[in-house]
Amino acid sequence: MDLYIKLNAEKEEDLQALKNLTEKLTGTAITTVITADVVPPDPVTVRPEPEKEKKTTSMEKFTLEDVRKGLIELKNAKGKDAAKAVLTEFAVSKATDLPEDQFAEVVERIAKELN
Repeated sequence: MDLYIKLNAEKEEDLQALKNLTEKLTGTAITTVITADVVPPDPVTVRPEPEKEKKTTSMEKFTLEDVRKGLIELKNAKGKDAAKAVLTEFAVSKATDLPEDQFAEVVERIAKELN
């Protein structure tokens, strides 16, 4: 009986392992291998995951009006002293004294106070 098997393998050792297994299963020594082509694996393309958007308020652009609205909301919910405490944390006495680059931090701090 003749048996023909076509096998694509990544390594020569894989072909040898198949030969050894076949010999054990059949009880017959395989004496002739006609061809044994070793085929490299297909290249794998690794694509980086797109960065997920952070949902922190510090990444957003806020205006003086946003700060004012937040302070009013905080004053109405927790009182005038709570709103003043936030401004004091940022070393100012009124919203117009805040530098624009701190608006996001202030809005985030107000949100934290409201929760």
